[in-house]
Amino acid sequence: MNGAIRAEETMEMKNYLFILALPVLMISGCTDRSFSLDDRTEAGASTVLPVKVSVGNTLLKGSGPVDGTSDLEGKDFYVYAFRRHDKAIYGTTAAEEPAVCLIDASLDGETGKVGGRKARLTGTGPYAQWAGRAVNWPSGENHKDAYDFFAYYIDDAELTDIVRADDRVDIKLTVDGSQDVMLSKAALTQAQLAGLSGQDRQYASDWSFSQFTAFRNISPVFTFRHQLARLDFEVVAEGDVTVEGISVLSMRKAVLTVAHKDESKLGITFTDSNVWSMNDAAAQGYSLRTVSEDGADYVMAAPSDRYRVYVKVTGGGASEVLSAEVRTPSGRFLAGKSYGVLLTVNGTGPGNLHVETK
Repeated sequence: MNGAIRAEETMEMKNYLFILALPVLMISGCTDRSFSLDDRTEAGASTVLPVKVSVGNTLLKGSGPVDGTSDLEGKDFYVYAFRRHDKAIYGTTAAEEPAVCLIDASLDGETGKVGGRKARLTGTGPYAQWAGRAVNWPSGENHKDAYDFFAYYIDDAELTDIVRADDRVDIKLTVDGSQDVMLSKAALTQAQLAGLSGQDRQYASDWSFSQFTAFRNISPVFTFRHQLARLDFEVVAEGDVTVEGISVLSMRKAVLTVAHKDESKLGITFTDSNVWSMNDAAAQGYSLRTVSEDGADYVMAAPSDRYRVYVKVTGGGASEVLSAEVRTPSGRFLAGKSYGVLLTVNGTGPGNLHVETK
């Protein structure tokens, strides 16, 4: 069985990720291979089909640097696909056992601690290519083998480790305030389910995602969720003062669970919670990027109930770093949300920095 799968994977055929910019994903029911009760038969079981994955708009559009499908163009994201089976081991690679792991970076020669398979949107059409060779769905007697698909985007965050366990994949990384981090597990969309009877909806759920559903125009769709909070800064300098830079103290080291048999456990956990005990000198050295140095006016930070902001100001021949705590009336800065932070500076003394969160 596995030999047949591998033979299919070597066929000379292009394999793409299907990228949709439309808010409604018109995938199912648009050709003569629509879902029906007759799908209990083996119709199309032997057809060799490439794995295609759709990307819808990110949730909470406008909350981070990547706002939608078009903003992913030219950027890499990564995909895992594991057999939906209680005994599937997420430590198994696609090169070792494609019946267990359909997609990961081992298909492109990566060894050791294997990450997700790289995919890139090129902007030249509705498709983006995998980084390497083609991948086809298991067909024939395996055409109803269902796989769970996971995707993650970590921008240029520093990747420090990959841990693959029986039931999960964790990625350890460090952020600096400039990166957007996103996750998704593919799920059936309302557009894919539209027009299906109750029984057919059950079939679609039971066998998604597989060659069986791909033959019937139902393929994985990723809806990315932002994992960080965004702080948008507005600076008002009053009098003879100039703001030269802004940095934010926030946690930086994280574990990103990018695949898990329990979907509720997907997400990011920050591990350096002792950051708040640092004195100001150490905290300034550890804090996230200085906003004005790279022309940006925002920082992507760990979800938290507070931050500390450091503002370098000059005026009257003096140069000082002022600090203040940043909080929100709602009590917590949440992942996927954008918060306006107004900084008013009217001098170089300790009491001359005022913070207001919108």
